Amino acid sequence: SNSLGKPLPHASAPFHCTGEAIYVDDIPTPPSTLHAFLLLATECDVTLKSINKEAALKIPGVVDVYTHDDLVKLGGENAIGPIMHDECVFLP
Repeated sequence: SNSLGKPLPHASAPFHCTGEAIYVDDIPTPPSTLHAFLLLATECDVTLKSINKEAALKIPGVVDVYTHDDLVKLGGENAIGPIMHDECVFLP
């Protein structure tokens, strides 16, 4: 059978229509889960001169602070993007 040009039901449609779909917000957070937070720039076209990891690590609940330098040490990829990977995650 040729389905080209014919509407097909989405695989998750029955779950959405019956209320059986499970969403991320419906899943309980396991105990001791670590959460990540990206600190974003508040201004454009500025130069980041330094990051004071020590001050951040003194905040209760902060386990570690990761920067571009850590990404380089791990050999990680810093470029992202939906089609072209041309956006930086961490500023060098």
